Amino acid sequence: MYGWRVRSGGLECRLSQRKKHTLYGSRERGGFSTTRPGTTRATKSGERSLIEVKITPELVERAKKKTATVGVLQGSITGSASHVVGAIGELIVADLTGATEANTHDYDLILNGKRIDVKTKRCNTRPRDYYDCSVAAHGSKQDCDSYVFVRIKIDGTRAWVLGEIDKRDFYKNATHHRRGDVDPDNGFVFKADCYNLAISELQDIETESTTVQARS
Repeated sequence: MYGWRVRSGGLECRLSQRKKHTLYGSRERGGFSTTRPGTTRATKSGERSLIEVKITPELVERAKKKTATVGVLQGSITGSASHVVGAIGELIVADLTGATEANTHDYDLILNGKRIDVKTKRCNTRPRDYYDCSVAAHGSKQDCDSYVFVRIKIDGTRAWVLGEIDKRDFYKNATHHRRGDVDPDNGFVFKADCYNLAISELQDIETESTTVQARS
């Protein structure tokens, strides 16, 4: 079994499919990582381990307050389900990394001068390495430094932080799909121009402390 650890803000999280984690780095350089520099976290199945988060009522309430506050700035309809989902993803990443909320059109968080845009999407099951992370084509114009991708289970019980990637690296390695294109892997018809990149291409985010550690 993997234990849940409670962090500030009511965030409960664990690392999926790992029992022991050694921390590398320091707070001075922006936080700790459970991955040795230059390597990728992996599981016995060969997949990267993801940070799994319980979505608590407290977290949902924080997200609702956030959308009510910044809804006009982001051009959203205050309190809409999709924007609450986005806010939950942003709060999760902020709580894990210690980043400061920015809430601009171009990025959501700032961590040691790095401007981070959090991309959150709903899903039915735990994400797999070969699933894609998507950014709408117009997102390429955002003035940010990196993307962090989050998935939230459609029933609102769980979330997974998939990883982070430098914006330049994302567009260098992503596949560009146009509206009407058909994904040869699953037959999905793209409804808008976008860029896709497999989860396996992401890097682990650096967490602020050891409280993400799982236990057997």
